[in-house]
Amino acid sequence: MKLFVSYRSTDSSKVDPIVHRLRSLGYSIWQDKDSIPAGQDWWEAICEGIVTSDVFLFMVSEESVKSFACLAELSYAHELNLPIIPFVIEGEWIYNAGGKYDIAFWDDIPDELHDTRAQFLFYEGVSFVEKLKIGIETLLAKQMPRLPASPPPDPRKASDATNTPTVIYDEAYDFAYRGELDHAKKLFRKLVRHNDPIFGAIALEWVHMIDEYTRLKQMAIRKSTRRIARGQWTIYIEKFPVDFLDGIFDPANVAQMLTNEVSSTKSTAKISVSKEQIAKVTTPSKPTSKDLMPDPFDWIEIPNQGFSIAKYPITNAQFAKFVDAKGYVNERWWTKEGWQKCQEGWNYDSGWKASGISWTEPRYWRSRRWNDDMQPVVGVSLHEAMAFCIWLNELVNENILLPTEDQWQYAAQSDDGRTYPWGNDWNNKWCNNNIDKNGFGKTTPVTQYEGEGDSPYGVVDMAGNVWEWCLIDYKNQNINKRSSVVRGGSWNSFDFNQFRCDFGELWYPHFWNSYSLGFRISRFS
Repeated sequence: MKLFVSYRSTDSSKVDPIVHRLRSLGYSIWQDKDSIPAGQDWWEAICEGIVTSDVFLFMVSEESVKSFACLAELSYAHELNLPIIPFVIEGEWIYNAGGKYDIAFWDDIPDELHDTRAQFLFYEGVSFVEKLKIGIETLLAKQMPRLPASPPPDPRKASDATNTPTVIYDEAYDFAYRGELDHAKKLFRKLVRHNDPIFGAIALEWVHMIDEYTRLKQMAIRKSTRRIARGQWTIYIEKFPVDFLDGIFDPANVAQMLTNEVSSTKSTAKISVSKEQIAKVTTPSKPTSKDLMPDPFDWIEIPNQGFSIAKYPITNAQFAKFVDAKGYVNERWWTKEGWQKCQEGWNYDSGWKASGISWTEPRYWRSRRWNDDMQPVVGVSLHEAMAFCIWLNELVNENILLPTEDQWQYAAQSDDGRTYPWGNDWNNKWCNNNIDKNGFGKTTPVTQYEGEGDSPYGVVDMAGNVWEWCLIDYKNQNINKRSSVVRGGSWNSFDFNQFRCDFGELWYPHFWNSYSLGFRISRFS
């Protein structure tokens, strides 16, 4: 079964984890970033990929339904009578007043998707796999015959024809992230030549950045110049972490090429891969996270998913390492937003505003009720949890972050759709809870329920004890300024639903005052 994935390149941070998951389940995926043979024309390769696929998966977003390239791909699939599944990605749909799925940009949905024989699918986490499987089987059972069709015009030529600066910039941006750098630069240069008052200066930055990136890419693919490229890459990321980009511009994964070289040559070079300061430092003499973290600490590898997750939530003894390292006074370990909130001292006591007293430690750090070494750390915001990860990355040979919401749920639930980490039936004795209003009244040691309430992979304490912060966006480590996700329920939860593997709540990322809020970490391969 071969699926062609059509998507707007700027949505790749949401699309890539879905593609990774589908591949792990045995689907063959055609995705432009890794399926175009070297030297083959971009549009020729895409058309060939569509023709040879069994199902066309269109990733629906407000941007993709306006993209020249995405619409050209969709048109060709429709002309071929290829089975088409419209898949609305995360953040692009809502529940309407009637409790049904809805899209704010229905009027922009192209006719080819209205004409599809498949229903729209809406991304809701790990449950999407089963819905997609059913959708594919339903479409293929209809035995739709292929029709002859000529490839549509190259969308690069269509974008050349427009004279609207906003559209030119949007298409140039998309082609840049698709790796079509020559064409992207051509469009950016058009804006510079027209001296556009809004996009001209930004387009000029793009031209310089693409030239520099192209040079680095050529150096990175040659073994003889790769070592030199590592030093040049450091200059590149310092020069171009510009405001109009979401992270470092790296469509060809040059950072990964250089990181792999660092690993193989035992170099001490540091490759920065995001604006959020998440660094991966590869040095043979560095300790591992298991060396640094006080017990209990271990990693659980999640099979075929590309990540491991901490067996337990982070404890007070482990977080103390960050506090002792002057973590609250060292800005380089914080995101820009997090450092601002830390310094301004945002908290509930001030009515969700700055108190003027900066954070110097977790909210309940000195309370005997919460500060035993084996208890999970509580009273930490999402910003503090992120800072802990960034700090730990500087010290070890690993790529550590908070888990995404989907990764957390998969580690808790696996593929079988179970209700709780241990199964489908509730058991008061398998996690720290307050269902009967007669709980412990505080957090318990993270090992207390080990062997009883574990997930299918052996991850401990994924229901009860503390709510756990999760990231929303895998690639860019996105922190939503208004709300972020917590999972797992807590010692103080008295609603069965809050302990479900698929249940999450939205909390402010600067929420600092809760004695039922902690986190665990994950490690990405």
